[in-house]
Amino acid sequence: MLLPVSSRAFAAVLWLAALVVGQSQDCNNTVASNGVDFGCNVDSPICVGANKAEPAMNKAGVMCKHCLSAGAAAADVAGLVDVGCTADKEVCVDDGGTPVLARQGGSQCVRNCNISVEVTSCTLQSGPSAGAPCDAPVQEICRGRKSTITMRYNGGSCLQSNTIQESGRFECFDSGEGPPVEEGSTVFIVVEDPRNNEVLHSGVVAVGSTFNIDAIDDGDDDSPRVPAGATIMIYNSSNTEDPSALLQVVTFQIHCSFGRFGLYIGDTFGASTFVGFSTQGSGVPPPSTGLVLASVDILVALPSAFAGESIAVTSLEAGTGFGTVDLFDQLSDPVLGNTTALSKNDLNPTTSFSASIPFEFDYTLGPRVITATVKLVAQIGAGSELCTGKSAFSFKTSVTPIRESV
Repeated sequence: MLLPVSSRAFAAVLWLAALVVGQSQDCNNTVASNGVDFGCNVDSPICVGANKAEPAMNKAGVMCKHCLSAGAAAADVAGLVDVGCTADKEVCVDDGGTPVLARQGGSQCVRNCNISVEVTSCTLQSGPSAGAPCDAPVQEICRGRKSTITMRYNGGSCLQSNTIQESGRFECFDSGEGPPVEEGSTVFIVVEDPRNNEVLHSGVVAVGSTFNIDAIDDGDDDSPRVPAGATIMIYNSSNTEDPSALLQVVTFQIHCSFGRFGLYIGDTFGASTFVGFSTQGSGVPPPSTGLVLASVDILVALPSAFAGESIAVTSLEAGTGFGTVDLFDQLSDPVLGNTTALSKNDLNPTTSFSASIPFEFDYTLGPRVITATVKLVAQIGAGSELCTGKSAFSFKTSVTPIRESV
């Protein structure tokens, strides 16, 4: 004979059965904080969902975790203690010692390394100003016989134009406020050779996208070339026969020459910016663009609170807009200032160590401040105790093209 059981007791039976067969552990977020959720235990008291985030009150989860990151991770804020952690081990981390994301559960609590990061230099590694600081001006004039001119459509009026080309070589006219600048906006762009109205480009272009002005056969020889000038007409639709659809007309010099007719990467002509070109002939360099590589040197320091302790770094990486860069192999050997016979990865908290991080940015986008984050996991002493820390740093790429009339 089967005896009636309460729904809570029945849920408990199912939970125990799941533990026996090794299935996912069902739980419920029944306690606001500092308690044990239903289906969990004192070692792993916090119920979380499949995404490792705590569900709403009285909602079900799928696993139990030891700790929970606070709204702002304790690794980011000195003195902040994550849920389930203590003042001496304040950071909630995953099995590998990496701090979990805000409001997500972790498997253990570790000390905060409280690292600090200082940018010591930022150097351009490519482009015409390679070797110069990241915020140094860049000069890259268009030279040689071009096969393609690349423009970026920004939107906006003639007022934002930036070029040394004089009137007669450069002209810009808006209809109303000019082309739209809102992200996702599209226009229809037609580019013509002003000498004979031959079409060099025709199509829909979105804000932030690029379009090419291609070479044509001018009849002089067998090698097509980009004409000396171009007229860009921007419409709000593909109906180019409708005068009311016209938003902007720009005519400018695209012949490679010096002086007041010069064309420089980063020049802006109304709603469009010159961002790159390709040249013809054998032995020519690869296409030139506004993209440059840079190397940022940083100095990572541990706080004096760790003085007298042996600290071995197990993971060191930088998170950038281009992905994650592993810096572990860049640790010096021996570490600067370390006079004792320690292994390569042991650190002296009274000193710091350096690393170099590669970046890529487009100087035609104008001055920018780029921010990245360094994350460190270290082992303290000969045991298994870990500490983790991360610190954000930023650097300027106030690169503006030099435009000189020579």
